[in-house]
Amino acid sequence: MKFLLFNNYGSLVIAVTIFCIGMFAQSIVADEDTQTWEQLTASAVVAMKDGNNAQAQRLCNQAMKLLGEGTPGDTRLTKTYMLMGEIHRRGNGLEPAEQSYKKAIALCEKAVGPNHPDMAIPLDALANFYYFTQIRYDLVAPLYERILNIVANDPNRDDREVARRSRNLADVYRLLKQYTQAEPLYKQALALAEKQNDDVPGYLLELADFYRAWGKFDQAEAYAKRALMIREKDAGPDAALDVAVCLDYLAQIYLDWGKPEQAEPLYSRSVSLVESITDADNPDLAPRLTGLADAMRRQGKLKEAEASYKRALLITEKNLGANSPEVVVILEKYAVMLGDANRPDEAKAQLKKADSIRKSWENKGAENKDIERPCASCGGNKEIDKEVGDDKGVGSPCSCARGIKESGVPVLQRSSRVARPTVHAARGTCRCPSVPCAQKCWSP
Repeated sequence: MKFLLFNNYGSLVIAVTIFCIGMFAQSIVADEDTQTWEQLTASAVVAMKDGNNAQAQRLCNQAMKLLGEGTPGDTRLTKTYMLMGEIHRRGNGLEPAEQSYKKAIALCEKAVGPNHPDMAIPLDALANFYYFTQIRYDLVAPLYERILNIVANDPNRDDREVARRSRNLADVYRLLKQYTQAEPLYKQALALAEKQNDDVPGYLLELADFYRAWGKFDQAEAYAKRALMIREKDAGPDAALDVAVCLDYLAQIYLDWGKPEQAEPLYSRSVSLVESITDADNPDLAPRLTGLADAMRRQGKLKEAEASYKRALLITEKNLGANSPEVVVILEKYAVMLGDANRPDEAKAQLKKADSIRKSWENKGAENKDIERPCASCGGNKEIDKEVGDDKGVGSPCSCARGIKESGVPVLQRSSRVARPTVHAARGTCRCPSVPCAQKCWSP
């Protein structure tokens, strides 16, 4: 199963809304009312994208009035309320947004029944609202569980969809630290993927990263090695990148396991593979160089580590900008290395630069409201506090211990056939959600 990549939550909702409007319009007789409804909802989407929420709401209300109470089998009213929910969300009307999403669910139940496959659409909308906007994973779990039950009991069941939904729910349980509930769901997803021969290495890596997060490193290692073995036999056009992704997972496992000497050659090989198919300053090299630097630093190879950190920093600044979250992460990792090298003044200079970048985000305010940023305390580096921090709070410990808000799923992408995110794998802390990432962390 391939996953569409969106830059932010708003892009995801707009795309889903437009798709649903078109899809459901096709299933209804193209009478005059239907054409009017299509025009109203399409215009509402345009107004919303233009930032004219008042106009978008007026158009949505007109569409609702046109449809009245709705009729059995007609889910247009459901879609209209979903659109209204997104309009409210964009205007920071979180309570009316939530109520609109809930109303969409109730209307869909009335139109098609509580267990119809179409129920997954409004349930997903509310789940995404809780996931990205409210950050309430405890409220996401029951919605994902209901969706999984619906698709699993669908008379026209698609095992690929069941696998994806199983993984989505497992990701949320993982976020909630409910590992025993997540484990069978990940295994079910893998079994279904193997049955369909659908991206088996991707599901193996999913399980590997799950066990890594759980601290069961021997099981994590076994699954990652299985994925690597499959990819190494692949002679397809993406073979080198696929192998590199597997190497990255396995290397991260060894880093977390306290075996940097085993992680180093894996990261080194990954860097070489990516260099063989990309330019020398390709952004996909940065996280691998950072991971390699981490492995070398932990072995005391500070000179070699510094060279890799500097190269990763140059690549990231060139491709993502000097004020990107990814730059902050590398600066803070580099600061840890400088602390190890007994160069505290240089370390504090890097931390000061990172802090300055964070302040530039705050100044932009609502301009980046859909983008998750690194933890304001440590940027994903708890090591900073103990290694180069001072009594004034430089590098204070991260209270969440997760860096960028953890959202579930592996350090890398959903499908291992896509280039990995530009920085997250180097830290092994950030997670991307099972729906398209709202953190702008993909670098396809």
